[in-house]
Amino acid sequence: MTLFTQDMIEDDENEAGIHLHNIVNAVQCWSVMQNRKTSVAEAALTFNTTPEIIRTAVEYGFWMSLECDEGENDPAKQFIGLDGE
Repeated sequence: MTLFTQDMIEDDENEAGIHLHNIVNAVQCWSVMQNRKTSVAEAALTFNTTPEIIRTAVEYGFWMSLECDEGENDPAKQFIGLDGE
């Protein structure tokens, strides 16, 4: 199975395909529905993508943030923070 990578994300000019805002919404919805802390690694596995795409989605998500120690690079130790829980 091939991972969904950055070059597969459509820019906003194209109508069809998966756009970053689709990934942002999906990650946020999925993370909320887990009813527990979720890691970047777990989300990447769930969405068949790279940790970089999950981090980007979290960065662009208005209600999400990355929760980890400063300089932490291990996606299993980077958690998706959700505001308004």
